[in-house]
Amino acid sequence: MTNTFTFNVNTNGTEFEITISIKAKESVAAVAPAAAILEPIRRAPVDSSNIAAIGYRATDGTLEIEFKTGSVYRYLKVSQYVYDDLLNARSVGSFFNSRIKDEFETVKIKS
Repeated sequence: MTNTFTFNVNTNGTEFEITISIKAKESVAAVAPAAAILEPIRRAPVDSSNIAAIGYRATDGTLEIEFKTGSVYRYLKVSQYVYDDLLNARSVGSFFNSRIKDEFETVKIKS
């Protein structure tokens, strides 16, 4: 995920534009305490051929995905931006494969 910030600065009548790009493999959200991993997360159904439902806990950045096979996985330290992008993706499955799978620490909750 890359975030770009642009600032306009005026110093002694001279205007500057400063652009900063930050690329991170994962969010900087706090690591979930072990007990929080066991807390239930409410999931909502999504329109996908492979994913049945997704849920998110913003307090610790935990994304929970239930697959149509019945398996449930949690992805840790996922930013709110990534979750929002997932919800608004044209293809939830494609977004998952390119931006979430293999990018975040994963905990298998149910086989």
